[in-house]
Amino acid sequence: MLPLGSVPLFSTADRRMKIRLTATNEQEKYEGENSKILTNAVLKITYDGSHFHGWSAANDNLPPPDDDSEEDVKKGPNGAAFLPPLNINQRSGGRRRKRGKRIPGITNIRSVEGVMKKCLAKIYGNVDPARVQVDGCSRTDKGVHAKSMIAQMYCLNDEAVLLTEEGKSSLSSIPGKRLPHPTSSTDKSLFMPLPFESNLGKMMYVLNRMLPPDVRVSAVSETPAKIDSNESGCSASVPFHPSLDTVGKTYLYTFSIGDMHDPMRWRHVWHVDGFGRDFDLDLSRKAANALVGEHDFVAFRGAFRGSERGRVQDTVC
Repeated sequence: MLPLGSVPLFSTADRRMKIRLTATNEQEKYEGENSKILTNAVLKITYDGSHFHGWSAANDNLPPPDDDSEEDVKKGPNGAAFLPPLNINQRSGGRRRKRGKRIPGITNIRSVEGVMKKCLAKIYGNVDPARVQVDGCSRTDKGVHAKSMIAQMYCLNDEAVLLTEEGKSSLSSIPGKRLPHPTSSTDKSLFMPLPFESNLGKMMYVLNRMLPPDVRVSAVSETPAKIDSNESGCSASVPFHPSLDTVGKTYLYTFSIGDMHDPMRWRHVWHVDGFGRDFDLDLSRKAANALVGEHDFVAFRGAFRGSERGRVQDTVC
């Protein structure tokens, strides 16, 4: 039997574990010291637009227009974009039970942007949703779905709110925009740090747990750095904006013909009744071919903003 003083305090396996733990702690300490404190991020959003009045939150919480009455709901073509509220009353076990509004319908105007801002405001610490900005690469109309809507999110700090209330719109780095816009992913001059210490994966997980079932964030990333060359040939960092830096958009229109629609796809496919007797497929193909090639889309271009006015822009594509 060995004396007490000669008994090793740690076995070989314990020593290896201790070394690994020490190395891991040093790595975490290094990563913590060198990690970025992000103030904005880019989201990829997917949503079913059946119960939304589009992307924009400009008309949120307003009463629905007159054309959204129950009679119009029944007469709406295909029914896909004109669904009734999901708060029906049902009888269960002889007692009347009222189901909650799992997905609000047409009782109030509801937008994708507004839903995103409300959930993000809670993640930021129950701030005013007006502080949270979700700039989308485009806008969708009522009942339109999106598979990969790119949007940039950030939250204004107290100083930015005060300066905005004073009417100092010159703070924005985007021409023509009233509110401040971050110049980089770490711009903390007028913007709050991202929640969860800039852990994008955790932020996406929590956000998806809070969002209603018809909206999901499928990906999140750091705002890309954008380098542009001016007229003198000098390179400079310029702010990223989803709509101004969009290089392409894809619009998909799907329809079916026959005597009945597919109940599994009825929200996302436009059904033409009567076996398609009133639908001319050849004529539709000829009309679609008219869009192939180069065309001048100046009529679809947005108005120039701020210092961009008077600038020559090629609208042929």
